[in-house]
Amino acid sequence: MKVRTKADVWRCVVETVEELMEDLDQDPGDLTPEIMLMGDLGIKSMDVIHLVLLLKDRIGRSLTYKEVFGDEQQPPGDLSLAQLSDLVCKGLRITA
Repeated sequence: MKVRTKADVWRCVVETVEELMEDLDQDPGDLTPEIMLMGDLGIKSMDVIHLVLLLKDRIGRSLTYKEVFGDEQQPPGDLSLAQLSDLVCKGLRITA
């Protein structure tokens, strides 16, 4: 998937979360920017790492855990889908 804009990243995040939820045999329901990965969807911190790998595959560009979360060794607690999308945009240096 070509990812050039914030809207592209958002679509990619939603599709990837849906894929992860299917892998976990869970129904994601309607995904909105406010949905929390851990609190609302029940995604565990190890699943967040898997999510970053799935995002990398879907985007087709180099995207490392460090580019998304900085120097954090673990995901920075619960994230909303909007926060995750913003972090991915930052990691990919997408501003528009």
